[in-house]
Amino acid sequence: MFFFYWKDKNATQATNKIYVVYGEGAVSERTVRKWFAGDFNLEDQERPGRPSTTDEDQIKTLIENNPCYTTRKLAEMLNMSKSTIHEHFVKLG
Repeated sequence: MFFFYWKDKNATQATNKIYVVYGEGAVSERTVRKWFAGDFNLEDQERPGRPSTTDEDQIKTLIENNPCYTTRKLAEMLNMSKSTIHEHFVKLG
């Protein structure tokens, strides 16, 4: 994206060139537009939508009390998906 940005291409042109090389799922035109507007932040940002209802403290407490719990077991205990449990593992470090 930086290459196309410095070559004075617009976001649509840059996105199309990226799609040719990496495929259509590589990046959204919206992201390229945001970058071209000067927002080069690579950090994950809050997304709009329903806030998480998962209590990370509850997951952390369960893990601290029994570090042998698997994501599958925690998912069953908390009635959540394994991927949700894994996401919270990552957040908790």
